[in-house]
Amino acid sequence: MASHSKYQFIVLGDTNPHIREIKLIFLERVKDLGINIANIAFIDRNNFEQYKGNSPTVCLYFGNSIKQEDLSELNFLLTEAVFILPVVESLNTFNNAIPLLIRGINGFELANQGNIEALVGRIMEALSLLRLSRRLFISYRRIESRSVAIQLYEHLDASGFDVFFRYP
Repeated sequence: MASHSKYQFIVLGDTNPHIREIKLIFLERVKDLGINIANIAFIDRNNFEQYKGNSPTVCLYFGNSIKQEDLSELNFLLTEAVFILPVVESLNTFNNAIPLLIRGINGFELANQGNIEALVGRIMEALSLLRLSRRLFISYRRIESRSVAIQLYEHLDASGFDVFFRYP
């Protein structure tokens, strides 16, 4: 699956009880955009070798205790300019829960299930899958092209694109 994936979702750090729900909500939102979920690769330290440097990637680092075994992966992802989001139960414990390597990155507080939608929103934003980052402009000159342009507009709009439509 990873060799054909267009988007990569990496999870490092501690085991988090909400990760299953986070992934399910993320997949629902991806399907709502009309993206085949076969184009999503879920990666962790056990299959990190599947990471492809030419695919949009987001990495969540769940901090509770610092996992030394993830430091080389984090360092590699930083050199690849991958979006890394440190996730903690409380921002008050951020410095004790997150490796020094990524402490300079703003963290996300996942104190309860209510924050999961906001976290998924950040993931979607990092992968440029939010409607605002999927903007298109359609313009045409000929009046006989109007029906095709309208059909294209409707399809793109239904697929989660923010479409600006201009006609003469």
